Amino acid sequence: MQKGLSIMKRIATFSVLLALLFSLFSCSAEKSFYDKAYEQLMNAKDDSYTVINGGGFNDGSVTVTVSSRENAIAAFKKVPEDFLEKRAAAYAEKHPVSSSIEYQLEGQTQTLEFEKVRCNEPALKAYCFENEYVSVSYAPETMDMMSFMLYIYTDSPVDEVIRRNKENNSKIVSTHDEAIEYAKAQLTETYGIDLGKHEITTAHLSTPDSYTIKFCQFYNGIFISIIGTEVNMYYGIQYLRATAYKAGAIELYKSCVDYATTEKAREQAIQTLVADAKKDEQIAEIKNVQPFDSGFAEYIDEKGNQSYHHPTYGRITYIKEIDRLAVALYYSYTAVMKDGSEKQGANAIDVIIPIDWAEVYGEKDTISHTNE
Repeated sequence: MQKGLSIMKRIATFSVLLALLFSLFSCSAEKSFYDKAYEQLMNAKDDSYTVINGGGFNDGSVTVTVSSRENAIAAFKKVPEDFLEKRAAAYAEKHPVSSSIEYQLEGQTQTLEFEKVRCNEPALKAYCFENEYVSVSYAPETMDMMSFMLYIYTDSPVDEVIRRNKENNSKIVSTHDEAIEYAKAQLTETYGIDLGKHEITTAHLSTPDSYTIKFCQFYNGIFISIIGTEVNMYYGIQYLRATAYKAGAIELYKSCVDYATTEKAREQAIQTLVADAKKDEQIAEIKNVQPFDSGFAEYIDEKGNQSYHHPTYGRITYIKEIDRLAVALYYSYTAVMKDGSEKQGANAIDVIIPIDWAEVYGEKDTISHTNE
């Protein structure tokens, strides 16, 4: 492990880049942002729950599902297709970034040029730094940096480092356990991410040369945050995805969970599931409705791949089509079919969080969010 760390000192990574990126958002702006969102949530009334069907699970034990999220949101709300582009552009104007960033790779200066807004991908992308080596994206509802991807192209400087180290059999990590400890150290020391209460969920050899390691945080059985990394044996971290890792986001998401898991909210979630089941032409009724644990099975296989079970009865989710956060609550049930047979079912029921991001970002005059 010490050998790996010494190699990393010789191979300067993108720590300077990431430090700059993480500092793009001032503490005062972040506090104001989360305060606005939290205030809306706290002002919501107990009887104001909006619940929609989040769709079924693709699980081997599940043979039937009720309705789908697409059907549920169709009549709920419409937002302009380009609202993310506008939001990102407006946010970038208030939080300007330099046109380029320089970093060192083995003593050589490399330059990253800033690329303007890119929201054409369906994932949570707002705007990116990108050249042939690096892409950084931001979450659309919080604008927190959510991913860092190091693209390794043939003949790129990074590819040269990896190729040379492979020829010399100079590894940074050689085992799953080394990769886990290396990832923990780099997340804290290089990228400034406090793992806090994040727990390891998986550590897999995803390619012959790379380990994929995921750390997740749960609150009252609800998944609220993930920090995922890919550690190349001969280079180090080449991919980082970190969502809701900041203290402000964690606390806001915990408050969302508290809002969505009250007895009344859960009752309404089950009522929504039962009502949707009655609309299904093949289902007579559903029974035995109970919280569903979707957590990974725990194992360590012959290759050293590791998976750890954490009870997971729901998750925080962002629904782009309606520009809302939701807490998806997982339920299993027995569906009695009209032919008399019984099937096992499971659904996610989304409790919509009453935070209007258009209001938080001051977009009401520039982006029309219309209820229909």
